[in-house]
Amino acid sequence: MSINDTPHSSRRKWVIPAIIAAVLVVAAIIAVLAFSSKDGNNAQAVVVTKPSPTATAPANACTTWKIEYSNYSNNRWFGNGITEIKDAKTEKEAAKAADVWLNEVRKDPNLLSGAAKYFLNRDVDKTSLITEKCASDTAVQLYTELKLTIGSAKSIVPSEAPATGYNSGVNNAVVVGSTAPGIGGDRKAIQVTLPDGRVIWIMARCGNIVTSGPPPVPAGHADECLPGEKGTFPNCWVPCSANPSVPQSSPDCSKDWSKSVPAPTNVAPAPNDSYEPRPPLPANPAPVQSAGPAPSSSSTAPGATPAQPDRPLPPPATGTTSDGGAGSVNGTSGGNDGTIVNPFGG
Repeated sequence: MSINDTPHSSRRKWVIPAIIAAVLVVAAIIAVLAFSSKDGNNAQAVVVTKPSPTATAPANACTTWKIEYSNYSNNRWFGNGITEIKDAKTEKEAAKAADVWLNEVRKDPNLLSGAAKYFLNRDVDKTSLITEKCASDTAVQLYTELKLTIGSAKSIVPSEAPATGYNSGVNNAVVVGSTAPGIGGDRKAIQVTLPDGRVIWIMARCGNIVTSGPPPVPAGHADECLPGEKGTFPNCWVPCSANPSVPQSSPDCSKDWSKSVPAPTNVAPAPNDSYEPRPPLPANPAPVQSAGPAPSSSSTAPGATPAQPDRPLPPPATGTTSDGGAGSVNGTSGGNDGTIVNPFGG
């Protein structure tokens, strides 16, 4: 401290800056409070939430779609059929039904490869359509081509599969086609006319593809018995050639039916049978004469003596015979020798 400095002057030296600092602090507080008061009515609460962790796909998740095999009951593409095809009544609904069908087909490599053969006439290795449990990039590309082909069809309309068409089915996880035409039962379908003019039907009851000509897939069973088979699907059987009433696989088929006693041919009909046999004809039937006009009173039967013309009878007289005996006026036997006297003098 210098001689000129006093304790009071030293205190004043530090008090003034402190006062200034305190004023600045108070002014800052007032400014903040004033700003908050001004915008208090428009202020919005800001909620700070803890950021959720980014969802990560499991290591085995599909980036395409998951493989799902269909229910091939009764040899059908889809055991329960396609409801959208059954309900389709307009072209728009038919087109939507076709899209639903294709979306179901793409999940099953067996069906997807079969559809490629029908629509694209292409053989596809179904193992190339799978990557572990997911659809492969090849499957995605194939589905896209099928979608474009169906989408560019000339028409997709509600219809019925032809009764003379060739049905398809699934045997042992392979799409197959019937070897002979003929479809029975419910044939409700949609009809797809492709750009090249080919027509393909897809049936509601099963999702099976139907064509008007022989199918491009291996031969096999559809969802009905083949021509020449007996029974009711799926219990179809091939009849035995020696005895068509038993299956070819039956032990009875190997039986020597030629030694069997033949059934009698003249068996009386059953009591309730409407057939009534005629009575037997006589051994020597009398000839049947043709019917002619009724004989008149003047006609004479063959071999008979013609009738004498009507004329007045002579008066009664006693006739004689050659032996002098009395005769009858009526021409009856009157002589001893039996000579008949003609009363008319003839």
